[in-house]
Amino acid sequence: MDAIQIFHDKQANEQFHELGFVKHGSIEAHALHELVALNDHLQIPDTIGCGYNCGMNTDKALKRRSMHDGIRELLQSSLEQVLVDFEQFTASFINKMPLEDCFVNAHQDFSFTDESVYPSFMCFIPLTDVNIENAALGLIPYSHRFFDYVRAFPFPLAKNPVTENDKELMKYFHVINMKAGEMLFFNQKTIHGSFSNYSKSIRNAVSVALLKRAESPLLYLHNPETSGQTILKYKVDTYSIVEYNNPVLSAMYHEEGIDLPYELVEEMPVQVHDTSWENLEQKLVDAGLQTFQQNIELLDRYYRYQEKRRERKSLFKRILQRAIRK
Repeated sequence: MDAIQIFHDKQANEQFHELGFVKHGSIEAHALHELVALNDHLQIPDTIGCGYNCGMNTDKALKRRSMHDGIRELLQSSLEQVLVDFEQFTASFINKMPLEDCFVNAHQDFSFTDESVYPSFMCFIPLTDVNIENAALGLIPYSHRFFDYVRAFPFPLAKNPVTENDKELMKYFHVINMKAGEMLFFNQKTIHGSFSNYSKSIRNAVSVALLKRAESPLLYLHNPETSGQTILKYKVDTYSIVEYNNPVLSAMYHEEGIDLPYELVEEMPVQVHDTSWENLEQKLVDAGLQTFQQNIELLDRYYRYQEKRRERKSLFKRILQRAIRK
């Protein structure tokens, strides 16, 4: 699979396959301006309310479709200039609020291809300049080679080495400074995430999943009838995630039962992996990776903030209990 040509530029192609990501190219100036305007116009609500607003997770179906279609149209020309025979699959605004404790913990994104043939991969495009202070993306080089399991919806559900060690992994993030409109492509197996947005402004960005032209995307979904121990593999269309986003699929899994208008290709067992930190740490060591002091300090800052919040909640609870007794 590593030999597959994704980019016109040979060096970019080699770096993507070697590291699991590459910063390569910028979108057209008019596209950047219009994406900012579209984001402002849509005002997609933060349905989950966690300070990290992934537009595709909103419960407003018409806004999801308008966002998806608008971003795809604005980015088509820019992406065609750098990609060979790949096109957009899903498109979403991902806006991060200025909050002290809003980490996007280390994770891997969902599979939507047969990854033994070609990768599920994504493009991250900030709409403003980003660095570690305002939640630039952090990635772990070579981590796309660590594991070979399918990442299925609802997301996340199954425990795996990354979900079980998500905070510790953030110490190893290579945080990528970017100018507004620059493009960062990464394999969805690559472990990534971001620290809090410590600035005073929202960090607006776009994420686009990319699919080989003329290929059908796949949807992998844990089967509730086996308590998630098997995965249902569907052949879907390019609007599948718009119509059946993670919250919708999660409700199907936990409450309603699976009812999808797509072709079921096969059912496969969930792969079991050692989730211990010792096993994962050895992979990091073997890859020659080390922690970053600034990342460690931000994690310590996060833990201190969480502890203060717990103390405040405990104090408020005691005060309330005293008031009730009186």
